Amino acid sequence: MLLIWSVTWRLRLSDDYTGDRNGLLVIALMLLLNTVAFFYTWSTRTMVILRGVAIAWIVFGLGYVVWSSGAW
Repeated sequence: MLLIWSVTWRLRLSDDYTGDRNGLLVIALMLLLNTVAFFYTWSTRTMVILRGVAIAWIVFGLGYVVWSSGAW
């Protein structure tokens, strides 16, 4: 639900919006990937790939949040 809402929110933004347009989408994808990778049972190969993608997205997402907040 959060992912669907964030995509529709992103598409409805006006052109003069000056805030962060992608932050909510990055966080929603982080939550979705972690849920799929760590809370469901998959075959070993699929699980390794999903967990690798989820961990890579956590690193990207946290870097994006820190960078977009201006703290970096």
